[in-house]
Amino acid sequence: MPTFSSFDTTAFRYQQWGEEQSPTALVIGIHGFCGAACDFNGLAHFLCQQNPQLGLVAYNLRGMGLDPVTDRRGDIESADYWARDLVSFCSHIRALYPDVPLIWCAESLGALIACDTLSSYPHARGFCDALILYSPVVAIDQQVASWKIALARGIAGLFPEKRIPLDLFTGSQSVQVTLGAADHTAQSSTNSWHVSSFSMRLLNAIASLIEGMPHAAASLNHPTLVINGGHDFFTRPAALEHWLTFLPATNSVEHSYFPESYHLMLYDSHAEAIFSRTADWLAQKI
Repeated sequence: MPTFSSFDTTAFRYQQWGEEQSPTALVIGIHGFCGAACDFNGLAHFLCQQNPQLGLVAYNLRGMGLDPVTDRRGDIESADYWARDLVSFCSHIRALYPDVPLIWCAESLGALIACDTLSSYPHARGFCDALILYSPVVAIDQQVASWKIALARGIAGLFPEKRIPLDLFTGSQSVQVTLGAADHTAQSSTNSWHVSSFSMRLLNAIASLIEGMPHAAASLNHPTLVINGGHDFFTRPAALEHWLTFLPATNSVEHSYFPESYHLMLYDSHAEAIFSRTADWLAQKI
């Protein structure tokens, strides 16, 4: 797998699919929590079959299970590091393909990172010609009790590197993310890149990104496709609809709702229909 050097010289691996020499456009994949670049394998094969001149690249996120610094897996010093990694990756890709449109395709945590990056780093907008958001988490709803968030922030201030299993944060409730997986922790534990515990500052960083989503929406001036599911545990349909009202009126936004789909759209039972919707939208933009 190729690598790119991020702002702190960490060499992160990334995967590449489709046309590599002269792509007409490149999709930049930004995976979610407990994920990896290979999560985009199904989408990449579908899109490249539809358009052989298309390319897709996706990198492994800092703090997740394929972070090259093994001691850092499950931890991150600041949410800003995710944004700086994304800028570094796009800068690397732009240097390789200077005239090729870049379409960001981000799911779950990746959607948070994409929106925060476009909001926090105005120059990053030059690396993004269009934006696809799968299952963006746009609000802290009833999924995690407010007292747990407040407690986590207090502990993060005193013991930022203290780690806890995710189950302690969500409680005993089952967090279903696909039709076939009854629980998020059980589903992710089957992956070779599974992380068993996360630092309080990483969980706090994610909460901060979620809370910043209404503000970040105002920076989304690119053609945007948003796709969510009716059974998404982390973002209720009404919350997503409300978040869309924060996007600029001048923005070209298309919203596709799959009422029977769950949070992990890249693995959803309706994935082929979701990929087809994505391919149709891309065909209009590139």
